[in-house]
Amino acid sequence: MIHITIRLKRTFVIADIHGCFKSLKALIEDQLKPLPEDQLIFLGDYIDRGPDSKSVINYLIQINNTYRNTVFLRGNHEQMFIDAQTSMQAHTQWVRAGGEEVLVSYGLKNSDTIPFHFKDFILNTTYYHQTEQHIFVHAGLNNFAPFPFKDYNAMMWIREFEVTSALTNGRVLMHGHTPTSLEEIQEQILNASKQYVICLDNGCVFKGKREGLGNLVALEIETNRLFIQHNIDF
Repeated sequence: MIHITIRLKRTFVIADIHGCFKSLKALIEDQLKPLPEDQLIFLGDYIDRGPDSKSVINYLIQINNTYRNTVFLRGNHEQMFIDAQTSMQAHTQWVRAGGEEVLVSYGLKNSDTIPFHFKDFILNTTYYHQTEQHIFVHAGLNNFAPFPFKDYNAMMWIREFEVTSALTNGRVLMHGHTPTSLEEIQEQILNASKQYVICLDNGCVFKGKREGLGNLVALEIETNRLFIQHNIDF
């Protein structure tokens, strides 16, 4: 008798990498071990603050070329980088907010000389992604806006907002942006069917700086399994 094993596609969601390349690589290759048919959804903030934004972007480009259904959302740090290309004031703000570490990772002093593939990747990120069961954004949705799905600035920057079934049409909103303890993340996963929201940012880049933070996490949607990777970048 021939036994045929049917393996269902898995979907992994990852938030707020912030230049922590070693942690990202370990999370994906040692824990998730995705196959080409699996989907990887990244919630933004790939760059700034951490030690190796250059390697993070190169690795994500490689991921995009390997897996069929990758989604790369835009975080506020990607938007700051974009704004920095056309305004000296915005450039100064970006550098102060963590952009200096991006330049250091390239051995540069000016963002104008950052390679094209880096800029191209950032420019091709999108504001949100949605399925029948979930909505994915970097920061959240503005529940006071007449058209929340047109408020792109809120999707990248908002901190405080109310999630209701009416806002999400019964779907679960997954976001990053706001560093959240592992205990709270796990509680939100358990209560997602009632509260309609899960924040997946455990502040990987804040290892040793803020209590309860310092891990890069991924959620496997189909099983609600939370993968936890301790920051190994510093």
